[in-house]
Amino acid sequence: MLNEHQKKLVKMIQGLGEKYSTWSVFNDFLTMAATAISNAVDPVHREEREKLYMEAIAHYRKDEQSVFPEMFTVLVQAADQAMAMEGPKDILGAVFHDLELHNKYKGQFFTPQSIADMMAQISGVQEPPEGKNYIMLCEPTCGSGVMVISAAKVLLKEKKSPAANMVALACDLDFKCTCMAYIQLSLYGIPAVVEHANTLTCEVFSRWYTPVYLWNGWLLRERIGITTADGAEDDRALIATLHPVEWTLLSCMAMIAGKKQEPLEEKSGPEETRPEIVEPELPRTVPEAELFVRKNGQMSLF
Repeated sequence: MLNEHQKKLVKMIQGLGEKYSTWSVFNDFLTMAATAISNAVDPVHREEREKLYMEAIAHYRKDEQSVFPEMFTVLVQAADQAMAMEGPKDILGAVFHDLELHNKYKGQFFTPQSIADMMAQISGVQEPPEGKNYIMLCEPTCGSGVMVISAAKVLLKEKKSPAANMVALACDLDFKCTCMAYIQLSLYGIPAVVEHANTLTCEVFSRWYTPVYLWNGWLLRERIGITTADGAEDDRALIATLHPVEWTLLSCMAMIAGKKQEPLEEKSGPEETRPEIVEPELPRTVPEAELFVRKNGQMSLF
């Protein structure tokens, strides 16, 4: 059942959908929201994802562009309401079905929240495996991310923070699903790498790091991907952008967490020169998500 903010989001999408089609508006919203989050924390892919954002926003008039940050605000409010009442839940998957878009896209249906909650409860995610102080999840066909969200809900019921006690790899061949999962896992503070990928052929088209995955040092604690070499180049590039202070803090966090850091790959030749460190603009901490509209209509969390 949709909460009041989900219903408002549906109406906003349908309002623009009368002119551009509901399907297009929903897809563009997902693209803009995902790239806005990613560009706040991932300098390596910022330029290419900024292009995705601008391509999506360019479909709309100036007065219509301001609706998308408002949609994101409503989405955050829906997530906040869910957290206050019942814990994290699949907001976007329910919106997708309420818009009846599942009937127009290859009969695609997402796992109901109640089923995902039951599966997470009986799977034993409450206890980490031997030798670990956190659980690792792999969701090869993540859809909107509901299975990972339900695992986080189980941990919260056990008074354990998902940000410190779990890490997830979520993959989907459908880019729309990649965005849905990435947005929601980011909003709920779940450490994860979401891959737009074909898990049958092990082809990876893009990797999306949730803010908590980067901020809490998971890049140094647990590198994940659908193959052993997957993501090594992206991970190495992200590490190279770290400010020396950030590098020290994240390394300390990894050691405190009991994870001895291993090299990205075995070196067989002469020792490589470490990439020059580029000092990025450090993300600032805010009490809650702040949204504003830039002159070009872009959404931002900061």
